Amino acid sequence: MQFVVDSRIRWENQRCAFLGIDPKDRTYRWKYIAYRHNFNSDMFEDEVDGKMFSKKIFDEFVVPYTKQLSDYYGGIGYYHSCGNLTNFLESLYHSVEIFGLQHVSSWTDYDKAAEVVPKDVVLQYSLHTTKEVLGTPDSLLEDKFRFLMDHANGHRVDICADALYEGSWDVLERAEHIARLFDRVRG
Repeated sequence: MQFVVDSRIRWENQRCAFLGIDPKDRTYRWKYIAYRHNFNSDMFEDEVDGKMFSKKIFDEFVVPYTKQLSDYYGGIGYYHSCGNLTNFLESLYHSVEIFGLQHVSSWTDYDKAAEVVPKDVVLQYSLHTTKEVLGTPDSLLEDKFRFLMDHANGHRVDICADALYEGSWDVLERAEHIARLFDRVRG
């Protein structure tokens, strides 16, 4: 793990020197995907999943190294994991500064995330592609969105849908419809 952290920092130092930016710069954003601009410090940790390993393993083999990167960057702008983070959130937020966006997969306990994550961090709830995106009636989606708003505990909430390649040919059109529906419910 230390090799991975050292390699990322070495790579980041070279990338930022080439671009003429500071790795801690929270104003610099680069466009990675169509719907948002990323911070230098964004972490995509799909292998972090409570079904894969225990909290003890997480505390020993993930948190210290994530903290090193958080310290290097001056905080993490986005923490993403499609896995179940329920049992890891308290350890993560006790040790690491995350200042922008916290991905909350459909496997993670949403109420726990809303309780543990600091209020200034946006909760990005990820709809389950097959259960909540494809073929779900609008009335059930509206209920889900109201639940997300009612249980946000003071957080701003965004939605996303990972793995949109799953399902039918009209999945992008469906996702765009769901985004309009969410905007209407959110007000």
